Amino acid sequence: MLLAGCGGGAAAGDADPATIMPATAAVYLEGVVRPEGDQREDVLDAASKILRTDDPEKKLRELFDEAVEKDGQAKLDWDKDVEPWLGERAGLVVTNLQADEPDALLAVAAKDTDRAQESVNDALARDGKPLRDASYRGTDYKVNAEKVAVGVVKDFIAFGDEAQFKQAVDAAKGKSLAEEKRFKSAIEDLEDDRIGTAFVDPAPLFDAAAKQDPESSSDIEQARRLFGLDKLEPIAAALVADGERIAIDSSAPVSEGSSLFARLTLLQAEGPGEMLGELPADSWLAYGIPKLGESAKAVYDQFAGALGGAAVASQIKQATGLDLQQDVFSWIGDTALFVRGETESSLEGALVIEATDPAKARTAVTRLVGAAAKQNEAFGPQPVKLPGADVAFQISGAGTPQRVIVAVGKDRAVIAMGDAAARDALAPADKLADADAFKTAVDALEDGSNPSLYLSMPAVVKLAAASDGDDPEFQQARPYLEALAAVVAGGKKDGDRAHSRVAVTLK
Repeated sequence: MLLAGCGGGAAAGDADPATIMPATAAVYLEGVVRPEGDQREDVLDAASKILRTDDPEKKLRELFDEAVEKDGQAKLDWDKDVEPWLGERAGLVVTNLQADEPDALLAVAAKDTDRAQESVNDALARDGKPLRDASYRGTDYKVNAEKVAVGVVKDFIAFGDEAQFKQAVDAAKGKSLAEEKRFKSAIEDLEDDRIGTAFVDPAPLFDAAAKQDPESSSDIEQARRLFGLDKLEPIAAALVADGERIAIDSSAPVSEGSSLFARLTLLQAEGPGEMLGELPADSWLAYGIPKLGESAKAVYDQFAGALGGAAVASQIKQATGLDLQQDVFSWIGDTALFVRGETESSLEGALVIEATDPAKARTAVTRLVGAAAKQNEAFGPQPVKLPGADVAFQISGAGTPQRVIVAVGKDRAVIAMGDAAARDALAPADKLADADAFKTAVDALEDGSNPSLYLSMPAVVKLAAASDGDDPEFQQARPYLEALAAVVAGGKKDGDRAHSRVAVTLK
């Protein structure tokens, strides 16, 4: 956003940075650094709200100068060294992932490559550090004392470790990431008017993790096999922004019959239905998990054969009399968590579980509470009366500021910290779905998306100020945090693809 806000003027140099990135790249980021028209206005609208200024361009340029000064590298001047040649897009690829410090290659589109090279050379010369001239496959470039190479590759000024710079030259003269089917398929559903793109191919990341830590390679391989992570296809995400919100959209292909991870992703994309909106209206944090019983059963079934799940189930039944499949997984539906309170002493909340079979829920909760009491006398559950509850227990020795209540009502089970939270979890007087702040936040999601996360930023800032308001870092960040209204996330299923959005709404 900083570069986008600074880059004004006529648009040119709109080449695709992926055309000089290695075809094998597993992590690739791209941004529009010189937006035009409506896109530019949207970025500046967002920047003006976050930065609390009527002149976001001026403020962003000041931030650029401060960043360059703190970086302590080449002495760049925006107006002299960058603005005259800056093109529309920039891309960054991360390579050598198994290393303790992976390498990176940055490519910035230039509307005038000669001027770009000249400006960078001048900046490097002002830095006063020795430079070495080099050439690779007919491409001249310079290398500094830290072995960072810089030079023109096609329509870009490229920066990176010398080995990565040579990879850019090879990609420009051969096959690049832009020509890879896995890359094109991943980004094809993303919004055209995005200001940022992220591409991640999970398979090489797992390979790199195994190489980095050989001792854990067997554990990594087992997790890949159990969850089907080796079947994951590349994931792409888009960054969009305007004066109302900043959002990250992602899309991934999944199918019912594929890996466990894919099945869980599809369930999550469906969202927790109305459960989130059924939470108390004064919740500042709300998080929902759809069909938790079905998801837990899927994980259990996957692990049962490999890790002795059958033996675990037998032990649980012996201790509690509960059959995991019939008495637990079968009645747990959508599940949600809420937190409320403006100070540490007033914090309370609850886990709310939809009981698709209330009779099974009552039996399961009663048996679990009884089994826990037998295992630990300090647990000390005591029956209590609670409005809206068929059965309810007070838990002692939980080490929480307020007592813990476990209860089952007409169609839900709750585990709550605080009596009021327990009552409202069972039957809230005012619901989150009717709160204006929540409705505004949900509007920032895509049409048809089901919200799964809601976080009220004013409440978070107020709580942070009450507990650690004198902290210098908090005071520095506070003006920017106060520009945010809420964080909201949600998703939807569209055929064999799962779409999700995480958005930050702006005041």
